[in-house]
Amino acid sequence: MVDNVCEMKAMKSIEKIAMTIAVVILSTSSVFAARQDAAQVKGRVLDASTGEPLGWATVAVMAADSSLVGGIACDENGNYTLSLTPGSYTLNASLLGYVDQNRQVEAKPGITEVPDFRLETDARMISGATVTGKVALVEMKVDKLVMNVSQSAFAQGSNALDLIRKAPGVTVDKDGNVKLNGKSVSIWIDGRPSYVDGKSLESLLRSTNGESIDKFEIMEHPSAKYDASGQGGIINIKTRKNLLAGLNGSLGLGGGGMYFAEPDLAPWQQTAWLNLGYRTKKTNTFFSIYEGFYNNHMQLRNDLTMPENDFHQLGNTTLLNFYHNYNVKLGNDWFIDDRNTLGVILYVPGEYSTTDSDASTTEQWLGGEKVMTMNSVIGNLQKSTQYTANLNYTHIFDESRSAEITTNLDWYRSNGSDHNTQEDEIFYAGQDRPVPGSKLIDSGRIYDIYSAKADYQTVIAGRYMLEAGAKWALSVTDNNTLEQQTGIPENDITFRYREHVGAGYVSMSAQFGKKFSAKLGLRGEYTDSFGDWISAGDCTRRHYFDLFPTAYVGFTPNEKLRLSLSYSRRIDRPGYSRLNPAKTYIDSRTYLVGNPDILPQYSDDLSFMVGLGQHLSLAVGYNNTANAISQIPSYTSDGTQYLTWGNFGRNSIGYASFSVASLPITGWLNWTFTANALYIDSQSSLYDLSSSQLGAQSYMAFSFILPKDWKIELDGNASTAMRMANYHIHPTFVSNLAVKKTMLDNRLTLSFSLDDIFRTSTNDIDMEDGSGTGTMSKIGQKYYNQKFLVDLTWSFGKASSTRHRKVGNLEEMSRASGGNGLGK
Repeated sequence: MVDNVCEMKAMKSIEKIAMTIAVVILSTSSVFAARQDAAQVKGRVLDASTGEPLGWATVAVMAADSSLVGGIACDENGNYTLSLTPGSYTLNASLLGYVDQNRQVEAKPGITEVPDFRLETDARMISGATVTGKVALVEMKVDKLVMNVSQSAFAQGSNALDLIRKAPGVTVDKDGNVKLNGKSVSIWIDGRPSYVDGKSLESLLRSTNGESIDKFEIMEHPSAKYDASGQGGIINIKTRKNLLAGLNGSLGLGGGGMYFAEPDLAPWQQTAWLNLGYRTKKTNTFFSIYEGFYNNHMQLRNDLTMPENDFHQLGNTTLLNFYHNYNVKLGNDWFIDDRNTLGVILYVPGEYSTTDSDASTTEQWLGGEKVMTMNSVIGNLQKSTQYTANLNYTHIFDESRSAEITTNLDWYRSNGSDHNTQEDEIFYAGQDRPVPGSKLIDSGRIYDIYSAKADYQTVIAGRYMLEAGAKWALSVTDNNTLEQQTGIPENDITFRYREHVGAGYVSMSAQFGKKFSAKLGLRGEYTDSFGDWISAGDCTRRHYFDLFPTAYVGFTPNEKLRLSLSYSRRIDRPGYSRLNPAKTYIDSRTYLVGNPDILPQYSDDLSFMVGLGQHLSLAVGYNNTANAISQIPSYTSDGTQYLTWGNFGRNSIGYASFSVASLPITGWLNWTFTANALYIDSQSSLYDLSSSQLGAQSYMAFSFILPKDWKIELDGNASTAMRMANYHIHPTFVSNLAVKKTMLDNRLTLSFSLDDIFRTSTNDIDMEDGSGTGTMSKIGQKYYNQKFLVDLTWSFGKASSTRHRKVGNLEEMSRASGGNGLGK
């Protein structure tokens, strides 16, 4: 057990790392633009016992309200130079393995010499104890909301898909489609877009070990540096990085399950992982491997009524899902010299999955009399492997001006296949023998994406941060599908898609005195696409250029109050799976189909935020989406329903939110709470259909910090009924519990978790076809997600000080700022 003194040391060590990371972020972002030529602060950081300079130590700059406004990494001789607006500041010098030291400084016009910092060795840190501190679960930043996943007891034994469901305002359907406050978002990993949606995104998230994730950065108004895709902004998944010299790592395994007496199901899971890092003064090598087996189940109920024909159809299907996920990641950063860093990353996630049902029943009534019963056996085998390679290089021109350029070359490939079968026995009224039927759909797909980009930044005139960059990306997809069905001619579908996107951006930011800040950005993107539906002899060619402005204005009158106004314009190009015109069956009588003619949707978002102290915030905003992409339901006379991706019309969302971020209730209890009130208005351009409704979403979490290194977390997500376009979404509520115990100087961690405590995980949707006939399909989706899990992690290695500097590899940069599910 770690005593109170050690716990305080541990907290300081983690705070030191967090401070260092924050300084790196701020020193490479536009917020650090607040400088004037007239005030320069210089000094050195030394070892207190030897008097030797501490190269690469971090010097952070804090304003009078204790907010972090900038910082810099020392050179190899421990020297630092800061350009600041004249005023009073607190400097904090830190280096891993040493105790922090603060110093009050009055920055005056000209050059201000600061007495040497002399840091004492942190004996407990150097002795090799791996310690953890109390970092807030949720933090509110100026431009984003940060969920520190690594501090959560839920991280062990979970994957990214499990954890992202627990993020405030985030909803995920059964196929991995992610939305933030009702708006689609783009998923990024370590500052790079994931490029995928639907099944491919689900596979990627499920293959990402929760233990490897550091934090989620939720950005509703990303800066012009980011791609403009994502109606609701970006969720950036930042993975952990090694800051310790020598060999360090962790090894873990876990598993568990649950039994449901009705309908006699027993979902379970098993996971194992290994993370390794080896860091020297010249190189940082990292390797991770993960494997997980998941057995999850779902009950699907589909109730269709057609009043015009006096027709009623009821379907019930129990889907048994099995997933085998894995990933391997290898990378290296070479610190060539003080100004140049070269990095390479290779990442290979994959999935093998089956979805089976021998209990799928469909019944039909006409005029109140049963006319048909169909029993179906469904099988689906899916294989998917993704490959990602990245080469990145950073050159620092002038560290005193934060002048640097970062280049990235990326390659991504997704190679997948599906084998879907269905065997039917159809009993018609008045017939003694069943009529057999069958369906077979075999599909294969290959996505290749190549991209190159360069990002440059510098402080000009000692006051303004200029950021500019360019990007080019080429996407090529090849889809082949074979459909066979009893009584219907064989259908062979071949669809290929090619897309070029060229982009450039520029942004400027500055701090005006201590109270005002502003940032303006403009991004231009040119798109040239060609969809070739070879089997149908049809093709779609488009090319268009769009401008995407972003604007931010902030005002901080005092340390207790923060005001900001933000605007951004964004685009959602249809995902590759949504363009493919092949069928994807959900149950025996329902399928999804893509549409090569979908247009991109455009969103404008304006928000105003008020921050009260460190923990509270209020926000109001408005989002308007034109050419809104949605699933358009249609029905045939025999009860088959198909959902076609298309442009529904306009969707507007007015919202107000209240957030409490990790508020200390007592010394051992923290409370996190977010609530969003939504007014949703939808207008269809396809047919005469409009809707409007009020709704609400909320997230709440309690963290109990108990003696003897115990931690308990209880969280919950809830939403009221909502209506969007053709869809009526029913209320939802899910709650989870986790317990974590650390032992052996925090090297051994044991965790217990119970997902879906009350077995309330559902996603019920009512769909209307908009034709005015009253046709309605009520779809109930119940997930058997409750599991009791036990996980054990052993951390090894020895902590020692190492240089920590600004490097351009994507894991260490904060870029300042969907799919096949039903009803998404």
